[in-house]
Amino acid sequence: MGSDEQFKDIYHLEQFARDSNTDVNDLIELTSHPSVFVRLAVASNRSLPVKQLSALAKDSEGAVRVEVARNPSTPLIVLSTLAYDSYSRVRYAVTENPSCPPDLFVSLLSPQEVRIRAASSADTPLEELVALSDDVDPLVRYEIASNPNCPHYVLERLASDGDEDVRSAVAGNENIQDNVWKMLIQDSSEEVRIAAEGNHGNID
Repeated sequence: MGSDEQFKDIYHLEQFARDSNTDVNDLIELTSHPSVFVRLAVASNRSLPVKQLSALAKDSEGAVRVEVARNPSTPLIVLSTLAYDSYSRVRYAVTENPSCPPDLFVSLLSPQEVRIRAASSADTPLEELVALSDDVDPLVRYEIASNPNCPHYVLERLASDGDEDVRSAVAGNENIQDNVWKMLIQDSSEEVRIAAEGNHGNID
């Protein structure tokens, strides 16, 4: 790349560092740039070689390590190290990486977060959704009640849930049956009644 004279403006250097078409040798040089903004930009570049990604994973600035953790090109061995980073944002960034394997992903989430994510996912098996509908955490039941794959008989049961947010989620679920909707439109909670009214046009 030569002298930084042509890249005095840090903004332009950041753009240069993020560009996937930037020469690899230039990217390597930028990994040691004094500006944290340039280093975090180059850390996000998928074209950066593994050796340099590994080096930036040890950068003193947490923001740089966050970008390494998010980079899909970061190898598993580096992600595994970042999973135990002292900075919580780095650990969470590992879960956002599409290359993060399921076992590592689960290990980084609290048990509650795992259940909430499962309850809200369209890919969760039916039997697991049914099991989660009895969860003690109302946030989990809320996600189940909002899930379009939630079976009718579970929605009917959750329509009588003691938590009004859960009942509101049922009221807003487009898959609820008419008898459940008629019950919720008369709910003691205004929040639930409003959710049911807003869902009226979707009820068969």
